[in-house]
Amino acid sequence: MTVPVPDQLEFISDADGALKDFPYPRRFLQAEEVVVTLRNADGVETPQYLNQHYSIAGSSWPNGGSVSFYNAPAAGLKVVLTRMTQAKQSVDLENKQRNDAKAVELQLDRLTMAIQDRDSRISLIGDGLVRERLERIAADLLERVQRIAADALERTERIAGDRQLQSQIDAIVHQLSQFDALVARAEAAANSSEAAAQTAQDLVEAAMSGSIGFQPGLAYDFGWTSDTSTYFDRDFGGIS
Repeated sequence: MTVPVPDQLEFISDADGALKDFPYPRRFLQAEEVVVTLRNADGVETPQYLNQHYSIAGSSWPNGGSVSFYNAPAAGLKVVLTRMTQAKQSVDLENKQRNDAKAVELQLDRLTMAIQDRDSRISLIGDGLVRERLERIAADLLERVQRIAADALERTERIAGDRQLQSQIDAIVHQLSQFDALVARAEAAANSSEAAAQTAQDLVEAAMSGSIGFQPGLAYDFGWTSDTSTYFDRDFGGIS
C-alpha cells in the first residue's frame, strides 16, 4: 500500500494517574518500533519497555494502534509516543523468479517509513540545536544586560558616594573656616579684655597710691549747697 507523508510522528499526552491507554494514530509495522517514554516537568525522559511497562495493539493497522500501560503513569508526567521503523531487509529478490508483490511492497513501505522516521528525528534534533543556540544567545544577552546594569548601578552608587564624600569635605572645610574666624574673634576679645583689665588695674593702683584726685599745685572749688536744713549750708570755699 502507499505510504502517505505524515504531518507528525510524535504524540504527547498528559498523564493523570488513572489513564492507562494512549493512542498512536500512525501506521507502524511492529510493536517494538513504537518508542515510549515518560517525560517529567524538567524535560527528562525515562524510557519504557514493551511487555515490561506496557503492551501495544495495532501493528500494521492502517490507522495505527494504542499503547496500554500496566500501571497508569503518574499525574504530571507526559506520555511521549513516537515511531522508529527499523531499516532492515525482510525480503530476498531473485532473478527470473516470481516475487511476492505484497512482500515487496511491505519492504518498500518499511524503507519509506524508516526514512520518514529518521527525517523526523533529524528535524527534531535540528530544532533542538537551533533552540539550544537561541537559548544560549538569549542567556548570553541576558547576562550581558545584567552585567551592564550592575556596572551602571555600581557607577551610580560610586558617584553618589563621591558626592556625599565631597559634601562632607565641604562641610568640614566650612567648619574649619568658621573655626578660624571664631579663634580670631576669641583672640580679639581676649586682647580687649586683657587691655580693659590692665586699665582697671592701673586705675586701682593709682587710687590706692593717692595720686588721683588732688594733685599738688591745683585749685579745686567745691561749690556750696542751698539746702538750709543741712549742716553744709555754707560756702566751703576752695583750697589752693
